[in-house]
Amino acid sequence: MASIRPDAQADGQESAPPLVTVEASNLRFSVEPGETVFEAAQRHGYAWPTICGGRADCTRCFMEVLDGAENLSPMGPAERAALDRCRWRGEERPWERLACCARVLGAVTVRRRSVRPRERGDVA
Repeated sequence: MASIRPDAQADGQESAPPLVTVEASNLRFSVEPGETVFEAAQRHGYAWPTICGGRADCTRCFMEVLDGAENLSPMGPAERAALDRCRWRGEERPWERLACCARVLGAVTVRRRSVRPRERGDVA
């Protein structure tokens, strides 16, 4: 029995890539296989708040997952430790993720203010 790639439909046609919807910023963009929310936003020309540049250190890229949490990769130890150290302080909030760590597997809706089209002079 032949396996079907996750991005292919049974009739052989490619399905559309997953979309990330960013409420509060009123944005929507597609995600390539293996990309994080942060990487996809950058590829589409959006500046996502960060200090560390996407290394799961500053937690500035945090986002609230409103819908589709099951369509994000599981939280790894680096993301969990960074959130606990800088944001949670012992009070885990399962709806909160780091855009630099959360890989998109399907449609997801998040809330994050300050995501905007990148301007000349913005640091990537």
